[in-house]
Amino acid sequence: MMSIQSACNMGVCQQLFRLLPLKLLPISIILHEKRVELFCEWGLRWLDLKRTNTVDAVMGVETPLKGGTWQTADKFYPIPTSELIVNPNLTQTPGY
Repeated sequence: MMSIQSACNMGVCQQLFRLLPLKLLPISIILHEKRVELFCEWGLRWLDLKRTNTVDAVMGVETPLKGGTWQTADKFYPIPTSELIVNPNLTQTPGY
């Protein structure tokens, strides 16, 4: 069986996108195609990683390769100070 990477490199993904409704395509093919085609489009990859709950697995591997360190708390945004002041029931996101 051909890997998703090989199939997409051969243009099979584009052919499938033209022929099949998206709901019939495996999500892995759709995510791979988005990763390749939209790799520097306004952080879409980051949002996909968060949405699919794969950010820790991917960033845990990629970040050390680039000389950084990854902590699970890094995937969360800080709560603005103005919101913390307005609502005392909120607590800041760990790590900020």
